[in-house]
Amino acid sequence: MATLATPLPSPLTGPIPGQPESHDPARLVRHAADLVPDEFLASAELEYVTTRDGARLRCALWSSPQATPRGTVMIMTGYSEFIEKYYEVAWDLQKMGFAVLCFDWRGQGLSTRAHPERRGWVQNYATMVDDAIEISEWLQRRGAPSPLLGLGHSMGGNVCIRLLQNHPSLFQAAVVTAPMLGLKGLPNWLLRSLTEAVSRAGMDGSFAPGAKENDPHGPHIPLSSDQRRIDAWRSYLRTDPWLITHGVTWRWLREAVASIQEVIQPANAARITTPLLIANPLSDSLVDPVPTRRFADMCDAAQLLEVADSEHELLQECDSLRAQFFNAFDAFIDTHTTANPTAADNP
Repeated sequence: MATLATPLPSPLTGPIPGQPESHDPARLVRHAADLVPDEFLASAELEYVTTRDGARLRCALWSSPQATPRGTVMIMTGYSEFIEKYYEVAWDLQKMGFAVLCFDWRGQGLSTRAHPERRGWVQNYATMVDDAIEISEWLQRRGAPSPLLGLGHSMGGNVCIRLLQNHPSLFQAAVVTAPMLGLKGLPNWLLRSLTEAVSRAGMDGSFAPGAKENDPHGPHIPLSSDQRRIDAWRSYLRTDPWLITHGVTWRWLREAVASIQEVIQPANAARITTPLLIANPLSDSLVDPVPTRRFADMCDAAQLLEVADSEHELLQECDSLRAQFFNAFDAFIDTHTTANPTAADNP
């Protein structure tokens, strides 16, 4: 059963959560503005999954309320996100009949931190793919109901697509929202040249342009039109500042651009055989919707859902836009899967 955290003071105090040398139990953070019932959060099975290289990834698993579950949805979050931000998404999916797994990537939330100052850092995206595979293996050991289904947002959407390209039997179907296939601003080729030059200059750990410390009490650039949901997830950062991930480093940006370049190659797009629903928010101010549309055209297994009025964070958007997405999700999964209450298949 879930262990619920009490508010922590800021600045940070106590040991760093999730570090390889620590033995802290996995926990969830709560606050008065939670958008889901207490009993839902209390029912989560929490565990730190230790990867083969020693990182500890915080996981929360909710069982399906149905006698015959529709499968298990594995949520892969975006940059700087954390389990608490996806409480409502997990609750909605559970009400639809799914078991739900959400986890913190290494370097985010309460998982092992990759940068000593909690800046956005990733060794490479292959490591993230490997971490997702290890999480899927843990799910199988836990007897999570099959089929296993992928749901990735933004950065997590990029990783989800890489999984489809390199591990075609992992998911029976997958859905991505605002997948990171092209960033607003400079084109990929120019960003790649720039980030590689900065890396050669030894500045990998420095903030990329525009990146900074993340102050949950300060101004915020909204990526959703729903202020209630924005306030709710930002309150978790104020309640437990250990959840905070600061702005991206040059290294993170370099590896992100390299992963984008790999994913969008026409030959790699054509390799995907797993049914894939791509939700493309057309009012996205962070990820460019044009490369997403182009990728969907190259991928025979893909179905494109364009959401005209949605900002980047479709899963935290207003009720009408979320309903549009979840209706499409429900119909897509129903069409492309067959539920089986046994453990999820091996990747």
